[in-house]
Amino acid sequence: MSATPTLEAAWPLLSTVSQKRDLPVVGMGLGPCGLTFSLLCRKYGSPWIYAALERGMEAYEGQPTVSDLDEIHRWRSISATTRFIGIDGFDDGTMELVGLFNQAAEADGLDVRWLPLAWQDTGRLKQMLELLKVGGVVGRSAGDLRLGELAESREQALGEDGPVDLLMHTEGTWKGYGCLWRAALLALEATLEGGGERPLQGRNVLVIGTGPLARTMLFGASRRQGLVSVCGRDDVSARQLAAASDARFIPSQSLYDTLADVVVLADPDLELGPGRGQLNPSFLRPPMHVLDVAAGREDTEALTEARSRGCLVVEPDVVWRSLAGSLYRSITGSDLPDEDHPPQ
Repeated sequence: MSATPTLEAAWPLLSTVSQKRDLPVVGMGLGPCGLTFSLLCRKYGSPWIYAALERGMEAYEGQPTVSDLDEIHRWRSISATTRFIGIDGFDDGTMELVGLFNQAAEADGLDVRWLPLAWQDTGRLKQMLELLKVGGVVGRSAGDLRLGELAESREQALGEDGPVDLLMHTEGTWKGYGCLWRAALLALEATLEGGGERPLQGRNVLVIGTGPLARTMLFGASRRQGLVSVCGRDDVSARQLAAASDARFIPSQSLYDTLADVVVLADPDLELGPGRGQLNPSFLRPPMHVLDVAAGREDTEALTEARSRGCLVVEPDVVWRSLAGSLYRSITGSDLPDEDHPPQ
């Protein structure tokens, strides 16, 4: 038994159970990565792992219950051949995503599971993952700077510093991917009518933001033949991004005279208001479609304003489900079952 708040703290236990030995090792980690340790123990042959019988009977805060292990982590089907993909975090939202992925993977007969974990020392992470044969890591949905530091290469859409939300180890190298921009655009396209195979084609798409997340949205909308333009709090940065993305630059003082079919909010620090550097809610008006790609699964003030003013809002929960599907497809090559037809 040992305290295991992070992967580094759990490493003495993990290095022990991952080595070949005549007798299996059983242990229990205390803290968030105690779950990481338990699931890896299952892969490496431990005859049992520890869990609480039910909520309120935990031996330590955050200990999984038997129900959690069965319904979220599908631990009974984990074997020596199971391929783990790490995911950053242990919060309720992360666990919901883990449960969705694992349930679908088991139903599809795929021997791959998500492994919740936490770490402090990014410099050691790749080595630890490779020794544990963890094939990738899912990061935070808006892009994880720490995963970006680990990426030895990135897909084209991300450029040199785009937000990495999926890191995969293939052919001896770690490559970063951005699933959020694809997922967000798919969710957006589902709300557009009369677009055929290219719903964004010929539509005026305004991206508000100047950071890496905004750049990926400009890339994706351009690839879908949208008429893209960009505006941001800083005109200099917005002009540079527009030039680099072959997009139209909209000065901030001209924003309210700009017509847009689609407004993509891609600034995590966006503030509403009449002041300089803020977005005046009066800009949001029907029949605009509004997508806040930095929202995560939570509603935002901007989306609330857009909804109240009659705009067609791409709901955060729809984007979240689309992101889950994009991650599932990127990792397994299969489509996530529809909500109306969940795996049995």
